[in-house]
Amino acid sequence: MSTTVLRTASGVKIGEIRDEGNKLVIYSASNVRKGHYDKSSNITYSASNVKVGTGNLLTTLL
Repeated sequence: MSTTVLRTASGVKIGEIRDEGNKLVIYSASNVRKGHYDKSSNITYSASNVKVGTGNLLTTLL
């Protein structure tokens, strides 16, 4: 499992994306799950499993 930390231009952590095999999961800076991207179907879902759109749109969930 790899993790990508998301930061503002000034270096403040705003979240992170964790690779969990077939999906990428995005968490806020306070470690709240915001949604996931399913690699096999190419669809992004919100934390409540509502389809957000096609493609990796995880950063729009922060």
